[in-house]
Amino acid sequence: MAREVLEQLDKKNQLLLFLSLDYDGYFINNIVDESVYVEKIVETQIMIESVRVAIYITLILMIYNHLRYTLK
Repeated sequence: MAREVLEQLDKKNQLLLFLSLDYDGYFINNIVDESVYVEKIVETQIMIESVRVAIYITLILMIYNHLRYTLK
């Protein structure tokens, strides 16, 4: 009963039927996208953020030193 209701709702809302992904008994293996390396994306994002922070700090120090010598 619940399965039919969910199928009807999925069709009504034009959603992909999850049950259609379970064609070999291994549902989770059929929805995993192995072409995307989430760990590598997160690692790259962390490195980009670290570089951004380092550039920001460097600019602040450059401005500080410039003002310090200019306002003497």
